[in-house]
Amino acid sequence: MGKVLVLYHSASGNTAAMARLVAEGAGLIPGTEVRPREVDAATPDDVYWCDGLAVGSPTNMGVLSWKMKRFWDETMASHWMKVDGKIACVFSSSGGWGGGTELACQSLLTVLLNAVVTYDVAFKLITVLGSLLLPLSAWAFGRLAGLRDPGPACLAAATLPFLFEPSFSIYGGNLLSTLAGEFSFSLSLSFALLFLGVVAAGLRTGRYRALAAVLFAATLLCHLIPALFAAAGAVVLLLLDADLPRAVGRSRRAVAAGRRWGGRVLWSVVAGVVGLGLCAWWLVPFGLEQSYTTDMGYTKVFGYPHLLFPGSFRWVLVADVVGIVAMIVRRNRVALFLVIMAALSAGALILDPASR
Repeated sequence: MGKVLVLYHSASGNTAAMARLVAEGAGLIPGTEVRPREVDAATPDDVYWCDGLAVGSPTNMGVLSWKMKRFWDETMASHWMKVDGKIACVFSSSGGWGGGTELACQSLLTVLLNAVVTYDVAFKLITVLGSLLLPLSAWAFGRLAGLRDPGPACLAAATLPFLFEPSFSIYGGNLLSTLAGEFSFSLSLSFALLFLGVVAAGLRTGRYRALAAVLFAATLLCHLIPALFAAAGAVVLLLLDADLPRAVGRSRRAVAAGRRWGGRVLWSVVAGVVGLGLCAWWLVPFGLEQSYTTDMGYTKVFGYPHLLFPGSFRWVLVADVVGIVAMIVRRNRVALFLVIMAALSAGALILDPASR
């Protein structure tokens, strides 16, 4: 029998409502005992009792609430290193995309990880995780997409100039943006590359549909923009796999090609719908409560040559062009995918309307 502790603090009732749903969902698993606890009523015995815990807090100034932090700082202070080995997850509520929910969740994860290692180590691990995973995710994408050696290693190496790019410090993905607080973007970008690799492998083999759904959900829950990139990339991979010249006509070969692509379309739709469903606990309330979201006052940034071709990055662009041309000459589908995604990303940057 599994024991789950749902520990939460709620100021306005929203996080308490989420906690009730989390508890109800956990209680649907046969043989699972669930114990909901408001943080003011919780004790260390509750933490020792459970096999896993779900911790929820409202987003306060981009982090967890003071009451939840006080529980772990004071009530659990003498129990550090004694409650490790438990499975944990977190949830939070805020006003919208700019409310800081992802930062609150990551601060909660830092607190939970601190039960195993010291706080300074836990905080650093959560902050740099996305940047550390990016080269590995690029390598995994190349491997899963069927790129032959040394292609995957070259993709991993290509992420390093991007990580160290000094021309921007808040747009997301590079180390300067991560240091400015955009570490959820970095983590989402790493998940997006893993997702695209799994999609490429899944379209080829018909496997990994559940893994693709989970990775897409993780990408979306971390940050919206890499999730849009991932969704567009999945569509591009599906179209590249269409084999349209063979699918046109009424021959047996055309019928077989059409059926193969129909199966791949079904694979993609199921993975996408399940991925969105895994995020529904957050997406649906967010969509219904748009009037409570925060206007961050974002405006369109111009100066496209500087944004697309920064001076410190031009030597990398030359190397990229040479490599991509060579791969296209060899009719490499991964190279064509990268060219299309680069063009779509540049087009989105230029054509995105100036609005809030």
